[in-house]
Parts: sequence; C-alpha cells; structure tokens
Amino acid sequence: MKNPIIIRHYASLLVAVCLLIGLGTTASADLGYETVETLGTASTRELAIDRALVNAVTQVNGAAIASRTRTSLSSKERIENNRATSVDQSSFSEAIQKKTKGVVKSFEIISEEEEKETQTYRVTLSVTVATFRKSAQLNRIRMAVVPFRINRDQRNRRAIRTFEENFRRSLENYLTQTRRFAILDRSFLREQDREAAFIRGSGMPTEELARLGNRVGTDYLIAGVVEKAYAYVKKTTMRTTGQVIKTPQVGARIAYRVLDVATSQVSFAATAKLHRESGSLESMGDAIAKMAGQKILNAIFPIYVLAVDGENVTLGQGGDTVKKDAVYSLVRLGKELIDPHTEETLGRTEKTVGSIRVTDTQARMSTGQILKLTISKRALLKDDFIVRPRKGESGAEKRARKMKQTEKEIDAEFKKFDDDEEEGDKKW
Repeated sequence: MKNPIIIRHYASLLVAVCLLIGLGTTASADLGYETVETLGTASTRELAIDRALVNAVTQVNGAAIASRTRTSLSSKERIENNRATSVDQSSFSEAIQKKTKGVVKSFEIISEEEEKETQTYRVTLSVTVATFRKSAQLNRIRMAVVPFRINRDQRNRRAIRTFEENFRRSLENYLTQTRRFAILDRSFLREQDREAAFIRGSGMPTEELARLGNRVGTDYLIAGVVEKAYAYVKKTTMRTTGQVIKTPQVGARIAYRVLDVATSQVSFAATAKLHRESGSLESMGDAIAKMAGQKILNAIFPIYVLAVDGENVTLGQGGDTVKKDAVYSLVRLGKELIDPHTEETLGRTEKTVGSIRVTDTQARMSTGQILKLTISKRALLKDDFIVRPRKGESGAEKRARKMKQTEKEIDAEFKKFDDDEEEGDKKW
C-alpha cells in the first residue's frame, strides 16, 4: 500500500543516494559495499532474480531502501515487435545497477533451476549491495513523539499525566526498536541545550563546536489527546454471604495522528483503546503504546513476504517488533485503487488468504511457517503478499473475560438459590 509518507521520504532518499554516487571519490568514505548470498523463487526467472535482489538489499539496508529497490525493479525488459524480451546477463546486470541507482552494484548467479512440474524458478545469487555508513539512521523517516494533550474533563490529572509520560516513552521505544524510523527526542530538550551551552563554553577544543550543527528537524510529529484514562477498584457485594469481591478496572482511550511538519497535513490518524480487569495504568500505557506503534508501523511499512520455500516464508521485518511464535494473517495485495475525484492512489486491495507462525527472528528479517492457505502455493510465487498482526484477545483479556463470566455464573447460582429458598418459604 502506497503512503504519502513513504513516497516523500523515498524521493529525498533517492536524491541522497544519487548524490553519494555522483560525488565519486569525495563520497567514498561514506559508501561501502557488502556481498550477500540470497535465494529467490517465482513463476519466472526474472521475477525470481528480482526477489533475490530485494532480499539482498533488505539484509544489508533494511526495508526502506528495499522497498524503493522493489519499485525500481518493476520494469527492466525491453520491448521488440510488441514482445517482451529478456536482456542478456551483462545488459541485465547493468540495467539493474542503473535502475537501483547503484544500490545493487552487481550480482552473480550461483545456481538456477526450473521445476517443470510446478513451473517455478529458483535462483541463488551472490549480490553486492551498497551500504551507507555515515548517519545511516537519518536516512530513515524522521519522527518525534511530542507530549499528548489531556481532556479537560478528566479527574486525577496528575495520575493521567504520569500515564501519558509512560505511554509516550513506550511509544518512542517501540518505534525505535522497529529500526524503520529515526526517532528524535523532544522530551529532554532542556538537558540538550545545557550540553550545547557547555560545548560552546571556554576550554573546549575547536573541533567540538562542529557538533553543534548536527541537530536535525523531524519529517513528522506524532501528537494526540488522552481522551480517557482510569484505574479504580470495582466492589461487588454478594447478597447471600456479604462477601466483597474487588475487581481492578483499568483502561484508556487515546486519539493520535502523524502530522507532516512541512504542510501540517494529517498523514495518518487512529484511536487506540483498551480495558482490562487487571494491571495498572503503567502497564496500560505500555499496552496502548504497542497497539499504536503497530498501527503506525504497518500503515507505513507493511511486512512483505520476500521469499517462499515450501512451507516457509521469509519476511522483510525483524527485531523486537516481530515475536517468535506469533501468528500473523497472510494478505494478498491486489490491484491499485485510484480516487476518481483526486486521481490519487488509495493503495491496493487486500484479501486475507491464510496465516503464518513466526519461527525465527533476526535483526532485519524473520522466518515464518505457513499454517493455513486458501489459495494455491503457486500463487505465492506470482503476486505480492504482506502479513498483518491478527486481531484477537490477549492472554490477559481472555483471563479477565473468563473471570467476569465466572462471576456472572456465581451470581446466577446464588439468585437461583435465593429464589428456591423463597419459594420454599411460601409453601410453608
């Protein structure tokens, strides 16, 4: 799904890549190369090579540059007499280098085979990928989480402010761990200003002053409103025994949005809400932050399926945001939709076609096993697929729901007992 955040960021990223390549020897200190071996499987030889190349770029530079590479590789055949004709190996390699702006410097086919029964191609490549060493994180989308506002009608504002601070820190931690964004601090500016003033003071080496010009601005701000947050104990008195049952009630609802700093445009907006009968406001802040972080991440960088090998799939995301043994929905991406009024892209159609379980995670990638599939395995080699977190109750929510159900059953039993006892008294 295309997103204005991604499109704008990749445009600036592509300019930076071109400048690095165009500066030649002057930029050599910022540019390095890494060679990796990757596998690609698809219905055609060219598509299999594409997937292996994107796999290689993902391993070296992550999903952001890999996504741009995937777009660049969308067309690399020449048309002769209305027929698509694959170029030879040398021209093909040059075309790849040109289309990726040098991100893929070169590649060598180690092995390739065609499975005629399934009409699939498997290629193993040795790919040399350009890696950008200097300020690599600043090539990502730059974001900052600013303090959220609190609704005026909320009581106990001190506790809610503590909840907001905990939520904000958890959201910053989550987005940082995704390794997809450059998260800039906006909570400790006073301390940073003091350090900058210290550097400007006497006694510091002259070269230290150059560090003062390295602050950067954000591309996007994450802001919002704490609409509601509460934590109290619900007391229920049993009519027959007089026993008091205490049940914690903890919950929150937060409206948040991603703002384009340059234009003030709302690029993404959503609401996260949760209620539990256990825990604290602190744990609630962590849970809400994870929900919001997942939505932001999956809206901007959905997890692509990079390769399929039998029952196993390679996913273009790893780190702490993809949990081992977690189950995800497998989603097929369809045709692109265009708004008839603005002619802007609305993204691609999506259809859930199965589920996968994560079996292993690395820093930038992860591996999953197909649990359920409603389409043919061959279709996995032809179309684009992503995975999204499955919607459902957490373990704590299930326990809370069962506890609530048990309380209802107990109340019903006592009511039945009271009714029977009352009926007996009438007979006497």
